[in-house]
Amino acid sequence: MQTLTSIRHALGTSLVGILLATGGHAFAAGAGAAFIDICANGQQGPHPYNCESETNELVKQRVIVSITPDSQHGGRIGAFYVGLRTDGQIRGNFTSKGWSGWSGGLFEPVALFESMPGSAQQYVVLDGGLLCPQIGGGTSELWAGYGILNDNGEVMVKNYKNYLSKGITYEHLVRTYVQREMSESERAWKVLEITCPVGNSAGDN
Repeated sequence: MQTLTSIRHALGTSLVGILLATGGHAFAAGAGAAFIDICANGQQGPHPYNCESETNELVKQRVIVSITPDSQHGGRIGAFYVGLRTDGQIRGNFTSKGWSGWSGGLFEPVALFESMPGSAQQYVVLDGGLLCPQIGGGTSELWAGYGILNDNGEVMVKNYKNYLSKGITYEHLVRTYVQREMSESERAWKVLEITCPVGNSAGDN
């Protein structure tokens, strides 16, 4: 997994800090996130967690995103997405290879399925060190969601050979209609709102 420093280089500016709900967890219909503090002695708990003493300081933080599809969508072609937005602007996506910047076009999914799972899937999207010093100051939002290939999309994909002469691959066509379905169904949720002081270098989290 990429370090948070490399995430900062990939995505450009800042993020990270505070979950939407008390107790370190924020759940909406279909997606949620956990923000975890880890102490030097291995103790851990939902942010903000008290590491209790100077010799047992906070040394690491982790963010885990969970996405749960509706049971009626199990077995269909589909994709899961995790994305980052700052001041209303999409900055990047978490993929199977780590964080990737976004400059337009299709989103990169964290997972593309020929058969959607029927249970929640979890992804560790931020891990290692303290978040604020590595990512920088500012306020951002972490979003998670999923789309499926609906009946109309299936018809178009079955005729994908008609698009090969235009350089459009089968996977590109699937991702196009899956992303469109996610957008039209409004099946993406803000699971984390993250804030760090501008100019942070002392490790405030």
